Amino acid sequence: MIVDGLSAGSWLTDSILADVCGYLPDETILAASLSCRRLNAIAIRVYLARNDIPDPALKCEVYLEGPESSHALGLLHALNLAAMTFFRSTDSLSLIFLNADLSLEFRDLAGAARLVKRLTHLREVSLEFRGTICENGIVTDQIIRKQWDVRFTELWMAILRNRSVASLAIRTKREFYTGYTLYKPTRPETGPMRTHLQGTMRTLLGRLWGQIQLAQTQLTLGTSVRRTSFLLPPGRLSITTFDVESPLLFLPEFYYLTLLTLRRSQIASLRLNLNAMLPENTWSRIFQDIVGAVPDLARLTIVNPHMRPQNLCRLILKFRRLVYLAIDPRTEYSRFSPASLSEPLRLQNIPRFAHLTELSIGREYLALFLKCADFNKVERLDIALSMSDMMSPSLLNDLGPIRQFPHLHIYMKLYRFSLNDLEGCIDFALGMSVQWEDVFGRVQDLALVRPTSWYDGGAVPDDDPMQFSRWLAHFPALRRVTWDSSSSDEFPFVLARQALYQSRVAKESATNGLPLDKTRNGLLDFPDELLIAIFEWLSEELFDLGLVSRRLNFLALPLFLVKQRIWDLSTRRCTINLSSYLEARDPIAALTVTLSLPDVKEVRITTPELTYIYPLLNYLRRLIPIMQRMSVVESVSICFGVPRNRQPGEHHAFLQYRWCSLFAELLNVVVSKPCTRLIVRGSPYLFPEATVWNHRLEHSKRVVISPPQYTKIISFSFEPSSLLSPVFLPWTTAVLQNSQITTLCIYVTIRDYDFFQVLADTFPHLRCLEIRRLGTVSGPLAEDRIFSLLSRLSELETLCILAPVVKTVSLVPPSGSPAPRLLQLKSLSATIPIINSLLTPGPLRSLHKLEIVVPLTSPSIPSPEESIATLFEDLRRHGLAPAVTLALVLNSNLFWQGHAFDNMLGSDWAQWSPYVIGLHVTVMPPVLVRRDVDYLSNLGDRLDRFPGLKEVSFSDGIADRSEAEEAKVAARLLRAVGRVRLQIQTIRVNGKECKSS
Repeated sequence: MIVDGLSAGSWLTDSILADVCGYLPDETILAASLSCRRLNAIAIRVYLARNDIPDPALKCEVYLEGPESSHALGLLHALNLAAMTFFRSTDSLSLIFLNADLSLEFRDLAGAARLVKRLTHLREVSLEFRGTICENGIVTDQIIRKQWDVRFTELWMAILRNRSVASLAIRTKREFYTGYTLYKPTRPETGPMRTHLQGTMRTLLGRLWGQIQLAQTQLTLGTSVRRTSFLLPPGRLSITTFDVESPLLFLPEFYYLTLLTLRRSQIASLRLNLNAMLPENTWSRIFQDIVGAVPDLARLTIVNPHMRPQNLCRLILKFRRLVYLAIDPRTEYSRFSPASLSEPLRLQNIPRFAHLTELSIGREYLALFLKCADFNKVERLDIALSMSDMMSPSLLNDLGPIRQFPHLHIYMKLYRFSLNDLEGCIDFALGMSVQWEDVFGRVQDLALVRPTSWYDGGAVPDDDPMQFSRWLAHFPALRRVTWDSSSSDEFPFVLARQALYQSRVAKESATNGLPLDKTRNGLLDFPDELLIAIFEWLSEELFDLGLVSRRLNFLALPLFLVKQRIWDLSTRRCTINLSSYLEARDPIAALTVTLSLPDVKEVRITTPELTYIYPLLNYLRRLIPIMQRMSVVESVSICFGVPRNRQPGEHHAFLQYRWCSLFAELLNVVVSKPCTRLIVRGSPYLFPEATVWNHRLEHSKRVVISPPQYTKIISFSFEPSSLLSPVFLPWTTAVLQNSQITTLCIYVTIRDYDFFQVLADTFPHLRCLEIRRLGTVSGPLAEDRIFSLLSRLSELETLCILAPVVKTVSLVPPSGSPAPRLLQLKSLSATIPIINSLLTPGPLRSLHKLEIVVPLTSPSIPSPEESIATLFEDLRRHGLAPAVTLALVLNSNLFWQGHAFDNMLGSDWAQWSPYVIGLHVTVMPPVLVRRDVDYLSNLGDRLDRFPGLKEVSFSDGIADRSEAEEAKVAARLLRAVGRVRLQIQTIRVNGKECKSS
């Protein structure tokens, strides 16, 4: 009744009828469209707008999901009804089929063919087949495939008969093509060959049969093209653009239609997707047929080229009249990597194009095309790169010849763009400024494509506009940049040029009388004193100000280094504390952009425990040029965090070799300076505990390290597990032999005792030796090595052997080992068993200072040989009266501290405690130091037992504690000292002296 009322209501306007139809369901709309001619147009328009086709005459994009039996009115049915009345033409018709089961597409293909026949004007046609999972089972009958082939052929022929079609695109997704091959009948497998002769004969017969089949296929193909050509209207077809992105069109069932379309049409632009579905030799035959069908092709686009670059260049050479050539980068996995470009390319395979004016290409092929003799005729160059390729020195070398073509208009698309790589890219551009400007100095348009699989942050200017602007400043000719859905038209400030990064081309134009920018910055008109006073109120903004001009760089960045605690004015120390994640304004970035580095005397470099090697490789690469700029450095400390529970097999060996090379390069830069003190801790990705990996000789052969000839090092501290491994052993030995080292500190484990023989042979000038972190178990071989080392160092004056938080090690000379006689020893720091072992061969006549290390890690009562009273008795017997300092090593267990301290004192503590003048407390728990534990709670009540105490110190090794936390720890120690009435002269917390009020 509703439909009858609408058809009878001729007095209603079209807008009212459209509003009423908007409330009707699809079944009623079908009845309304069939009731009269007026309602047909109105109801169908409403239905199409409901399915996202508001104006089919402009653009008609249809998604088809199989038979439409569940709906009384389907999209194709509605479009066919509309084609009888108002829908006569459209500029673009796009049909997307979303079925994996071919049996569900018969009606869709037939309806699409009828629609194409009814449209009188149709300019662009796009067919796309996507394989999706259907709820119904997939029927893989061969008859279904034949019926689908017939329907698809009818649709293709309908498009060719429509003389108004100018552009045709046929695409299939990988999933659809895989599902389509399920319908292909398979041959029954034959049994294995019984003899070798039978296998050889079968191979020869197979090759002969293949040649016969190829000739028969070509004959049949030509016959099919001629027969089908008679079914088309006479004359040339109107198709000028053909987009072939489907291996389906090159199967024997449809290949004749592909050649027919190429031969009968006026193809000027061709797009081919050379995916991996077809073998490479098949593409060679296809190119031969395409060249024969379209010899005067002007525009060629190749997508996803899955073949060797040399072979592809040889195929492209067949098109002699190309004006435009585009080779898009591969979007799928390919077995041909960019490394295959290093293969020698024959002269006849280098592309030559006499008419080529536009070239769109990626890194893989641009280096080859630059060798073309006619490349100077190219006017526009579109380059497609990834951000990782941009930071490759080999890329700059390959693309360096671009500077020979100053007339080029260069446009670039950057894939896999990431904000985290901006800082590294800026450093790379600054380090290779000349090569960078030769390649990217004339880029006028830049498009940034970020990965869709992960989120990298919001809009680029909103994240860090200054850093983004600094990066864009390295493209001096850039006029427009686009990213995501934004562009520099909306954010023009991102293209603001920085005077610090002024390009060589801009400088040359300025010298020729061409002003770059007539605007002036009012901030630069202020005097230096006023600017410095203003900068005192700023913090992180100083980094950005230092990039505006050279003058502000000299004023702002030194102040930024002081505020960020990178540079200490009083000690002339540079502290580089790097974090485990990338930062835009880390100390390396600040030192890199600082034009005038201060006269640094001491450098401390520290990194945390990193999980991956990639950030650490980046840190090393950026540290090397900074150390090269520090010309007067005298002390360098390099400490890299060692990851726990990591195995070398988790990282590729190439990364290990790269780490070793960069690490050695950094050390060579350090020792080439007037540096007298070097501390090396870590080298984590040599894995100090994993000596099985470190000590393989084949690893040392892969890394070439240049040993230094002469150094000024007199104090050296390192870990033998890294610097005495086979990779670094030649370098370390050269440093030990070519330097007059007087002070040595080594951090070793039980496996490193084998290196003591190497150390003993390289130290004629050694006066101070410190050995830390001994193993928990000592064997005869380890003791032999230690005594062998000490017996050769007869001139030793200072010795420190520490084994904190472990069971003490007693050094008893094994049979046949020489006993060390350290007659010149003046200072000794060790545990009680080690001190007793050194006193056994003879008295230490020159001993003036003695530090007794006592681990308070267990409440057990020490044996008489390990008691302090026994040690003082031995000192009296030898006639020694050194200044004694007591070093207490604690862990995080507060319950044990008081009992262990009392057991250490013993019952006769009053006999020896007056001789103790210093008390050092060190917290070294097995894993991490707890910040919330008051380690000094049990100390204050026992300080009064040392009446001669002059110095008290506390250290927990926490370097990243804030000033407020340091003040709290110092206050605890001052309160503990204040409880007793002693004249304590020096109080220190983590190496800093505290003054009591």
